[in-house]
Amino acid sequence: MDETSTIVACSSAPGRGLRAIVRVSGCDAFAIVARCAAIPRERGVHRTRIAIESGSLPSLAYVLPGPRSFTGEDTVEFVCAGSADLVAEIERALFTAAADAALPCRPAQAGEFGLRGFRSGRIDLSQAEGIACGF
Repeated sequence: MDETSTIVACSSAPGRGLRAIVRVSGCDAFAIVARCAAIPRERGVHRTRIAIESGSLPSLAYVLPGPRSFTGEDTVEFVCAGSADLVAEIERALFTAAADAALPCRPAQAGEFGLRGFRSGRIDLSQAEGIACGF
């Protein structure tokens, strides 16, 4: 598992829902996100629009500069409508932005956000195990 790449994945529960969260975490998170959405780098919740292939999508962006984030890295979480198709479009836009800028970015593996949080000391072993077990 490459721990130096910025990772992207839907971090909300699978299945149908009103809202979904797409998380971007890693050293290049802000640079990648800046190519798709106008957000400040300051901690907080910001209204924005994400440029996707079919236009632009209104979203809230939770900006969490490292090391004070779940993973201990720079993190941006987009909260959007809970459509699997929209989530896939957002992820595609982020991967395209990273590729266009030659920045290392890949889909997160299962449990990787939690692993990064554990390795950075943001969560302890019992919390990491709870995430892994789905509790």
